[in-house]
Amino acid sequence: MILAAVAAIASTGLADVDTRTAEEYRAIADMMLANTNNAAWRNIAISNNFFKLTNRKDLSDFRMELDDRLSAAGIGFEWRRKVEWPKVSAIARERMNINSAMPATSAISDKYRCNMNSHSIHRSGATLEEMIACFSEQMFVYVNYPAVDGDVQNDVFKKHIQNYATKAVRKYLRRQGKSFVTKDGVNPCAQYLDRLNTALNAPRFAGLQEWITEMGINATFDTSYLPSEEEVAKLKNDILDGEKRMDTRDRRILLVCLGVDGFNAFVKEYNGD
Repeated sequence: MILAAVAAIASTGLADVDTRTAEEYRAIADMMLANTNNAAWRNIAISNNFFKLTNRKDLSDFRMELDDRLSAAGIGFEWRRKVEWPKVSAIARERMNINSAMPATSAISDKYRCNMNSHSIHRSGATLEEMIACFSEQMFVYVNYPAVDGDVQNDVFKKHIQNYATKAVRKYLRRQGKSFVTKDGVNPCAQYLDRLNTALNAPRFAGLQEWITEMGINATFDTSYLPSEEEVAKLKNDILDGEKRMDTRDRRILLVCLGVDGFNAFVKEYNGD
């Protein structure tokens, strides 16, 4: 029966993956359960586009059934997806030590019953304070967990914080007894929003905590885990001199510690441009 279902999967092709039935997905899950070695079940899932099931709202009840079966076998994946995969995502978070690395993000996602990614947290109605707390933890994981896909998440978190910022600046100006209304072509909010944008792209996010504090936002953006300037300078020179091959963590450290412009200059120097 499983072989027949798998044959049907192969015949449809990956382009038609979103039209697969519950039984076709069940066949893939059965293969995963028969090969619970981490590399084996993951290869089966990836080669059959099993994770497409995450976004199949029409199969949500069936997905909960598989969530029970797969988690009972110790299979964990999709660590951010608390909503679609409550049990297997919990296993993944535990194994990756995400719960201790991102306690605020986990609590906020529980509060709003959403996933642990920036889009879900933003849409859930989280406050700016909560978004900053999540971004701070995201950056810690980004730097210290090379296997975690962080690049896209970081840019998206920045955009969401920028979206919230206008309201925060307006409140700040009102507390100062000032108007936020543009007059004679001058937007009173612009200088504060420009400072935020500069800080979000600056080396080590320089100026971000000062902006947060000045705006009266009750949040802390932690960068204490970052290597020292001396360590970053050595890392940069070791890579430029060919003493070290840049890996994922090195790249992320340099991007955060050099800032966007500094990192782009480093890449040009490395490439001889």
